[in-house]
Amino acid sequence: MKYLRHKVRILVTHQVQYLKEASKILVLKEGHVHAYGAYTQLVNGGIDIGSLVKEMENTSVLSEEGVVKSEQDNNIESQKITASHAEQKQNFTAPLTNGVPHEGSKQIGCSNKEIKYDEEDRLSGSVNAASFTKYFKAGLGWPFLIFFLPMNSIVLIMTLGSDYFLSYWTNKEQLIAESMMNMSESNTIEETNSSFIDVTPSDDLLDRTLNIYIYSGLVIGMFVGVFLRSFFFFWACILSSRGLHKNTLWAVIRCPMKYFDFRPAGQILNRFSKDLSVVDEKLPKELLDSLNIVLSVVGLLALVASTNLWLLVPAVLFMVFLVALRCIYLPILCDLKRIESIARSPVLTHLSVSLQGLITVRAFESQDFFMNQFDELQNFHTSVWFILSALKRGFVFSLDTISAIYICFVSLSFMGSQNTLVGNLGLAISSALSLSGMLFWGVYQTTEVQNQLISVERLLEYCDLEPEAPWEIEGKTPNTEWPEHGIISYEDVSLQYSEYEAPVLKNLTFCIKGSEKVGIVGRTGAGKSSLVSSLFRLTEPSGNIRIDSLNVKELGLRDVRGHLSIIPQDPVLFSVSVRINLDPYNQISDEKLWTVLEEVQMKNIVHQMNGGLDACLAEGGTNLSVGQRQLLCLARAILKHSKILVLDEASANIDLRTDELIQELIRTKFHDCTVLTIAHRLQTIIDSDRVMVLQAGHLKEFDEPHILLQNKNSLFFNMVQQMGQNTSHQLQQIAEYAYLQKRTSMGKLKDESH
Repeated sequence: MKYLRHKVRILVTHQVQYLKEASKILVLKEGHVHAYGAYTQLVNGGIDIGSLVKEMENTSVLSEEGVVKSEQDNNIESQKITASHAEQKQNFTAPLTNGVPHEGSKQIGCSNKEIKYDEEDRLSGSVNAASFTKYFKAGLGWPFLIFFLPMNSIVLIMTLGSDYFLSYWTNKEQLIAESMMNMSESNTIEETNSSFIDVTPSDDLLDRTLNIYIYSGLVIGMFVGVFLRSFFFFWACILSSRGLHKNTLWAVIRCPMKYFDFRPAGQILNRFSKDLSVVDEKLPKELLDSLNIVLSVVGLLALVASTNLWLLVPAVLFMVFLVALRCIYLPILCDLKRIESIARSPVLTHLSVSLQGLITVRAFESQDFFMNQFDELQNFHTSVWFILSALKRGFVFSLDTISAIYICFVSLSFMGSQNTLVGNLGLAISSALSLSGMLFWGVYQTTEVQNQLISVERLLEYCDLEPEAPWEIEGKTPNTEWPEHGIISYEDVSLQYSEYEAPVLKNLTFCIKGSEKVGIVGRTGAGKSSLVSSLFRLTEPSGNIRIDSLNVKELGLRDVRGHLSIIPQDPVLFSVSVRINLDPYNQISDEKLWTVLEEVQMKNIVHQMNGGLDACLAEGGTNLSVGQRQLLCLARAILKHSKILVLDEASANIDLRTDELIQELIRTKFHDCTVLTIAHRLQTIIDSDRVMVLQAGHLKEFDEPHILLQNKNSLFFNMVQQMGQNTSHQLQQIAEYAYLQKRTSMGKLKDESH
């Protein structure tokens, strides 16, 4: 009304007390336009807005956290504004924040727009052998190597044996042909000496048919062995990849909530998308090639040496040059690969954040700004990727050059030799070519394996994350009826989110009786949501928290959280069926589910969905309104019926009718439960048994609302007074009535006991 008075202002609200200030009012009902016009036009037209506005003026209460009076006129209630009530840093029960910068943040981008992202841990140099070992331990472990190495050796023997037998057969046929030629010319028999084998016409020559059978058997055995070896190896890699994914996911799920507050979603998505894709698809193939090449090179060296022992000299020199070249390139390649992986995370983070806030981006016409940010991040990632690709090409070219020199040397070494058999010559050259190719490919593949193992290394980093407390502690499991009374006792409890930050809860000591309804109020940063965080042990506090005399710090997290229920401000629903959202463990009958849905007035809505209880919800339940999602969360809490229920500003973002329905259901369904309500509207907690007032992490007041309102110096009294004269008077009447009702009920109980 003041700073934006020159702009078109569209207010979407269920706070109808503001309608008098609007130039035009659009009333929607079930998705259709119910009425449109100025306030006076609608009232004169018979639209029952006047009574609704009057009802809201008498009963609606603004947030005690956000009402700020105008400095110019403290008596003008229309100039009050509502400030944000979300505890930015302390609220661990709200949706996880993405891309929160901190002291270790890096910056990527150009001069005007700097994109900040959390610094990822980055190792340097080559990947150590521990990553390789842990990779296979995630699958079959050592039994894999014990079985695979002998199998690979058998395949290698068959492969080299087929080459050797083919050379042997070729030499035999050459000697037979020469012998027959000499016999036809001179009819004399001469001895034929060979460095490879001695043959005379009187020898029993192997039958050619038998040779065919032997060679065919070796080739078929080789193919069968290669198939079995590859099948077993890839099966083992699938198990390793599956185990690594399971361990990584489990480690992330078991992380404390504070880990996600300073961890952009892009970093986590990067590990579970690109890195896991490399482990699933690229690493097994390149790892199999590398392991096979190592064994093949040994056999090829033996074949080369069998034809010409002096060829081992250039072969060894060739290997030395290749290994030296690998040692030069490998550390640089690994470091660039790590940088490339890290540079990809901000791209994914930016994409995720942009999609989540797409409506806001378009509303402010900031498409170009976000596109420029994305281009800067993508350019940085592309530049690193291009340098990495260029370095790989240079490495391959160097390997090709050394390989060509070696092959030329081997070929020239046979020139001028008159006594060399054709089979030996062919075997030497083919072996040299194979050895050159094997060494070239082996060095390249082992380098690639090192690069791909960086993805394993990055996943293993997540496997080593510090977890929360154990989910279950042997010998400390409470009975199934715990908690029987719902008594909550805090004994000198303090909480801080890191050792570098000040405590957000400071020496809290109080006791909440069983079945008591307690409202928790306080300004932003007072520690309301941190109190919930300590109760659920989302962050480990100091001091002792007892529920029915059991210290929750001595119990497993599953035992503690499994016996508590919470309805958060932002309802949490998963992209699964309605049934699983209500009953994750499939322990409740359909009849009971429909009964509870009817109680929360969601039966017709769910029944109209395609599939009913088996209908799948959209991501986050976006195919339902906020109020409907909140009602489903309430239905889930009713089905669980824990003895302790926490409402973390559950009615902050919903309309009055839904709020009244939720409050009524809580009063009826949880009348025998301990209910803690973090208040957004004072009306929701004014009739509570007691009210807890927090300020800067300290417990300032804790008593019945009516008693606190009798003290004009109390913080709670000041909060109520800020609501305006009419509203504060209404709240005081409600508190007094609840106080008298409670005293009357207690008096009746005493009379009955006597």
